[in-house]
Amino acid sequence: MRGLKVLSLGGNSFTGSVPASFRNLSVLETLNLRANKLNGIVPVELMGLSNLTMLDLSGNNFSGEIPASIGTLSRLMVLNLSGNAFSGKVIAVQENLLSGDIPEGFSSLMSLRYLNLSSNAFSRAGKLLFNLETVKMELLFRSIKEEKGTP
Repeated sequence: MRGLKVLSLGGNSFTGSVPASFRNLSVLETLNLRANKLNGIVPVELMGLSNLTMLDLSGNNFSGEIPASIGTLSRLMVLNLSGNAFSGKVIAVQENLLSGDIPEGFSSLMSLRYLNLSSNAFSRAGKLLFNLETVKMELLFRSIKEEKGTP
């Protein structure tokens, strides 16, 4: 399966952890594991899949910290980690090609202390700026393009 570009296994009720052997899918561009019952930590081996443009791990039971090496996925355009039990205080996805609005869900991460979204192509911060008083972040982001009339 070394030539596999799309692996979509969402909604299958798979249990257990993500096999470390996924690291061998070196040309994989899309990995969809959403809506299963996967648990444990996200294997750092997934962060070596340098061709990924879409990674969807939503709706599982992943826990622990989001691997800091997620920032190495420089081609990533879609990242969905919602509906898990991640913990920690650091999200760093700087120097990627992320664009559009910054997801409003970041504003509900009440214990988050470090969020680095710099050197991307975000167009707006959405409601994130208005919730900073409760989030109390030490570093938020840089390099957000200004839109007319939008902070």
